[in-house]
Amino acid sequence: MSAQQQTKGSQTRLEAYNLSIYQPEKGYRFSVDALLLAEFANTAGCEKLLEIGAGSGVVSLIVARLNTAVFLTAIEIQDIMFGYLTKNIRQNGLDRQVRPLYGDIRAHRELFKAGEFDHVISNPPFRRPETGRLCPEPSEAIARHELTLDMEGLVKAAKYCLKSGGRFTLIYAAERAATILACLVASRLEPKKIQPIYPSKDANARMILIEAVKDAREGVRVLAPVFLA
Repeated sequence: MSAQQQTKGSQTRLEAYNLSIYQPEKGYRFSVDALLLAEFANTAGCEKLLEIGAGSGVVSLIVARLNTAVFLTAIEIQDIMFGYLTKNIRQNGLDRQVRPLYGDIRAHRELFKAGEFDHVISNPPFRRPETGRLCPEPSEAIARHELTLDMEGLVKAAKYCLKSGGRFTLIYAAERAATILACLVASRLEPKKIQPIYPSKDANARMILIEAVKDAREGVRVLAPVFLA
């Protein structure tokens, strides 16, 4: 087992939050995407948050450090990742602020009350199963490809769990921007902020950060881009 982060930049940013993260040496490991999502999420005025697909817990733990007034439920479907999630919550002393939940978000109606949360956050799988080569490591394949949760299922769960006026913050593949934005609008989750993420200044955008608000009026702000290098 390893507490080392994938990149020096990611490690430095985690240290700024006084967090130590355990994760598998092989298989799915968090990336800078998780850090960007946690820092993009606006939790002001929120009390109850839900993270869908929490993995090892990086996003929930950073959000908890940034806003000590919120209580997060972090749901994870993979047993191996749930073990790391539980350990990281305990090791970082955030037991009273972050609750790990082992379960399948597709059963959201059995797990939660409608409109239970002020804010839903997710770094979901965004590759269709038929696109690209599936990773032989199951935990990584599930995290990156829509094997257990597709776009429509994710948006449906977020809509159900959010109260009217609640925020849904996610990070998604830029190449599928049109599809995810259309899906959000169709579900009355109105995009309000979008921020593109570029690997470098001479490359195309790789990811986009999105904040949508349930039952909000039309009107979106496209923020200044983030360049990773």
